[in-house]
Amino acid sequence: MTTEARRVLRGVSGALLALTLVLLATVPVAQADTIYPDNQVTGTSFDEGLDGWTEFSNQCVLLSLGDLELGIPAGPPVCDPHTGHSAGVGTPPGSLEQFSNQAVSATVLGSAIGAVRGTATALSPEFTVPTGGPATFTVDRRFAVEALLPLGIVTDAPVRFNYNFFLIDEASPSTPLTLDGDTVDIARNQDPAFTGHGPIVLPPDAVQSGHSYRIEVTTTFSANPETLATVIAALYTARAQYDNVRLRVADGTPTFGPATAVTEDATDITGTSATLHGSTNAQGLASTYDFRYGTSPTDLSQRLPASPPDFNAGTNIGSQERSRPVSGLTACTTYYFQIEAQNAENAENMPSLGGIKTFRTNCAPSATTLDATGVGPNAVTLNSAINPNGSDTTYFYEYGPDTPAGGTTFTNRVPLLAAGNFPSIGDGNAVVQPNSTVIAGLTPQTAYRYRVTAVNAIGTTVGNIVTFTTSGVGATGPQGNPGTNGTNGTNGTNGAPGATGPAGTNGSSGPAGPAGPAGPKGATGSKGQAGVDGGTVANGDPRALIHIYGQSLIVPSKGRNIGRVRVKIFCRTVAVRTCSGAVKVRSLNPIQPQSFGFPKKAKRRVTFATDAVQLDVRKIGYAILSFNAQRRSVLKREKTVRSTVIVTVIDASNNRQNVRTVLPVRLGK
Repeated sequence: MTTEARRVLRGVSGALLALTLVLLATVPVAQADTIYPDNQVTGTSFDEGLDGWTEFSNQCVLLSLGDLELGIPAGPPVCDPHTGHSAGVGTPPGSLEQFSNQAVSATVLGSAIGAVRGTATALSPEFTVPTGGPATFTVDRRFAVEALLPLGIVTDAPVRFNYNFFLIDEASPSTPLTLDGDTVDIARNQDPAFTGHGPIVLPPDAVQSGHSYRIEVTTTFSANPETLATVIAALYTARAQYDNVRLRVADGTPTFGPATAVTEDATDITGTSATLHGSTNAQGLASTYDFRYGTSPTDLSQRLPASPPDFNAGTNIGSQERSRPVSGLTACTTYYFQIEAQNAENAENMPSLGGIKTFRTNCAPSATTLDATGVGPNAVTLNSAINPNGSDTTYFYEYGPDTPAGGTTFTNRVPLLAAGNFPSIGDGNAVVQPNSTVIAGLTPQTAYRYRVTAVNAIGTTVGNIVTFTTSGVGATGPQGNPGTNGTNGTNGTNGAPGATGPAGTNGSSGPAGPAGPAGPKGATGSKGQAGVDGGTVANGDPRALIHIYGQSLIVPSKGRNIGRVRVKIFCRTVAVRTCSGAVKVRSLNPIQPQSFGFPKKAKRRVTFATDAVQLDVRKIGYAILSFNAQRRSVLKREKTVRSTVIVTVIDASNNRQNVRTVLPVRLGK
């Protein structure tokens, strides 16, 4: 039956149910009661340990001549009583087990000689009864004996069990109320079926409103004094197992009802698989659940499991998380799914349905080749815009000269790396650009073609072809002819030399003359170029083209901005005119890249998010990083991840740089 058919049937059944309620308005609500100590329909089932019950006390007494106690404590190995958990016995599997390894020396004509008596006592968790009322008590019980070392003549029934359940009112603990008790003789190694006992009707007013109670169980293991044969010696293990302990108080509370289901977001999405999530509430009754999915919200005909029976949803009261991996999906396809749950209170073939959720499997990347920038005579910057579409994506460029016919063989590729080492732009679902790569060694005044290719696990996408032409280098003009030399002027006549006079005496030094005027101001030097192309600098380095603000990244896990983080960036004055590039957040160390799904992947460095940035110099802007549900689930598991924030930036003069800082990334509110 399809989901749509079940919905139609549910509408008809709902109308019939409303009519039935009108006709039977005077009928009491079924199961209008509360079950203590844990309010499960089966009672305390011990399917997960002792469910809060605790071992209270253990005693061993040495006996002689019947029931005459010598008052001598006995201990291991002749007497060793305990309370524990038996995982394999019960419905559902699991029970509280009281057992003892004991010895009996002789039982002659009804008198136990040299025998021991062991007693084990356990207490339930304390519980408070808000509203008292008529009450009944029920328990499943089973007894068995395992002989460890029989010596001499051993009878068929050397062991006696005596058990008692008491209701202890914390207001008057010295006067417990007996709920159930019996003495059981059983042959050694006998293994009868687990049997229910009760319900036992308690006296009126046995359970009072507002009182707090505990249930106590005590089992005594001893030799059977009624055996007429002789037991010379025997070591044995006696086991008493109790399951589904339930004190039912008819207080008018409608406790148990139809199972409920809530659908939650899918995670671990790949091109062919995902993990579906939801939660169920069994409402105290044995329940099952499954997931339905398909490519249309009106036809969720595929199911997990592929065939009955459905998955076990337990009997708990309260929400229980459920998740199941689904494989064999088609890449780049939108899927719809919901969780379903059912128990005996649901109408036949009418499970409770969670809401319909949707997800899209990952796609091959989308890739667009952008115009080249920084075109010179011998070098150029190649650019592109790429969307990873959810899977870790790498890229490379191919280029070659443009032939007169408009074709090219794309004989060159950058970067020149092996296929597994191409630059990565992460696994986000937003366009990343410009993904700039500088190439050199080109021929001046030559037309070229180039294209980008993006690759991820889903497929390979080849971008469109873009052309550019390198600029020319101007030739030096010819040297002009030298001009003619001018004529020399005539020399004047030399005067007659005068006679040399005698040398005079030196005079004293005169005062210093005034300072001359200041010389003209020198010309201003040209502005220096920013850091070395292709280098990596730390955030805050004086050579850095940009500055990244912030001490940590807090990823919202709720609200309108779930998964969105703003990173504040400043374009520094050492850059020339503009700063453009890409922001990437990646784990510093290898971590597990997934939270669910099989098989488990190897640890690696995980790229959480990427975004583009474009700023003018001296301007502040923000990169908006989107952490998808898969990355948020990784952060939820890892708590805090030390990560690198790397901004690959290039300015208007083609100065290229990687600016790096390390910040903690964690999931917030």
